[in-house]
Amino acid sequence: MLGYKGAQEGKDLQDILKQFPSLKSKRTLLSINEYGNSLNNYFIKLSEKNLFRFLLCCVYKDKVNYKDIKIDEKKYKIECTIIDDHGDVRVSMEILKYDDNTNTIEFQRLQGNLLTYYNKIKTLKSSFLDPLAKDYKP
Repeated sequence: MLGYKGAQEGKDLQDILKQFPSLKSKRTLLSINEYGNSLNNYFIKLSEKNLFRFLLCCVYKDKVNYKDIKIDEKKYKIECTIIDDHGDVRVSMEILKYDDNTNTIEFQRLQGNLLTYYNKIKTLKSSFLDPLAKDYKP
């Protein structure tokens, strides 16, 4: 599986599947709405299924910074709490279709400090998504 370097293919995937049995369920990929979407999107040329599993693996493996992970059963959406000394931030990451070859991750703050949210999303992008995007730039 595409993903986090610390992930051990078989064991980690089995742990994730036990924790999130709905991961195998069929999901609907919604198209991005150009009006009214948050301005915090990340565009990448990667299938929604691989991108979803990659994100889930990243937040699941990093138990120091992420907790209370929930996945939507119908959409490609992950909600989690990002841990911070200045107060935890609850975020949503939803994968949306941009065009035939490109998907976008839409980040949204659900709860917590706005500045902490921006700092944590910036870190998530630079730590996990930017290295991946080198090979999958739109």
